[in-house]
Amino acid sequence: MLSVKNILYLFYGLIPLAIYHFPVGGLNLSLDRLMLVVIMLSFVMYRFKGVPDLAATSFILFATTIMSVVLASSFQMEGLIKYGPSWFQSIFVFFVSSIFAFKFGEDFVKRIAKIHFWIFLICTLYGFYYRYFLDTMNFEYPLSSFLPNLNEDQHKVGMLYHKRLFFPLSSAPRLGFMAGILFIFFSFYLNRSKKKWFFLLASLFVLIVTISRGPIVSLILAFAMGYLIKNFFRGRLVYQVIILVSIIGLLYLAFQFMEGQLIEGSKFSRIFDLGSEEDASFEGHLNVRIKVVEYIFGGDFVNLFFGYGFGQLAYHLFVSSAHSSYFTILFEQGLVGVFALGLVYVLMIVKTWKLYIKYPSKQAFGLFVMSLFLTLVHLVYDAFTLVILWAYVGFVWGLSYFFKRKYAS
Repeated sequence: MLSVKNILYLFYGLIPLAIYHFPVGGLNLSLDRLMLVVIMLSFVMYRFKGVPDLAATSFILFATTIMSVVLASSFQMEGLIKYGPSWFQSIFVFFVSSIFAFKFGEDFVKRIAKIHFWIFLICTLYGFYYRYFLDTMNFEYPLSSFLPNLNEDQHKVGMLYHKRLFFPLSSAPRLGFMAGILFIFFSFYLNRSKKKWFFLLASLFVLIVTISRGPIVSLILAFAMGYLIKNFFRGRLVYQVIILVSIIGLLYLAFQFMEGQLIEGSKFSRIFDLGSEEDASFEGHLNVRIKVVEYIFGGDFVNLFFGYGFGQLAYHLFVSSAHSSYFTILFEQGLVGVFALGLVYVLMIVKTWKLYIKYPSKQAFGLFVMSLFLTLVHLVYDAFTLVILWAYVGFVWGLSYFFKRKYAS
């Protein structure tokens, strides 16, 4: 039966496959956008109350983007056409994901997370087989006739050459961040069993074969920060610090041994090059962010508060992004835009922490750790137009409403 829930499962199941494009009336539309109209119709069937801050935050995100288009000192329509649809869809998906997670609860989100898990795992195993067993760069994924021509995208070719898996998403870090989100979710929302360990280890496998440092560092920091804050308020900070320092020390020694003995010359050695002299990627990302700050604070009043216009980073600095959502938004939407984006994550962290303090539970603490991780994502990577990421931001918001209502009743 095609119920609202089943339509939602179909929509969220298609989001990771947005790289597939189908010709519709002369347009190449992704699967998730084809389903977006159906979601809008499903959404208007319900009346939702008790979420005024969600509506206000979504409106602020939308309004600051429009202001960056209208008030920007220099604006090229190409940037809005290229990035605008994904950004506006992200805002809407964030809003409706919050609403539906609030209405249907943790079992609804858990089922969607498992759907995404299997999609990511199957695609990763497919690429792993070709890249590591057959040692070939295979571009012929299932239904490849509906995929962009991967071998013409030099960035994707480069990732595959270095054995960094990324399909079905558009880049290895994006797949790594989604694997990190699923790892956190399964850590707190699956009961202890062999099945739980399978989901956790498989999520880590997907994360590691992306060979992406941002997701790995963000995952470690999110758990470390979460438990430190938790034990600080419980009066057990010293005990927690001792454990944390011990774990970090052991990890450091293990990494040093692995770098020198096990993976020297391996593609995975990239993970351990962070900040080293050979780390050209880190240095390049840092330089772009420095240029963004120079442009914004060296410009006029309009640039400072409203940026240079949505989608204009590539036009001015000749790079696809600032490799951090906060810096990209700072350049394109100014301080007002950074405030709007930051508001989403500050409120999310505050909401989930207050929920845990008032109603301590494994699920509430899991939402808090996910909030920290999702906030860190945008610091180390540019993912502000990644629709599936905004779906999980919405899930965290919605579940915080759901558990508050559940525990209070």
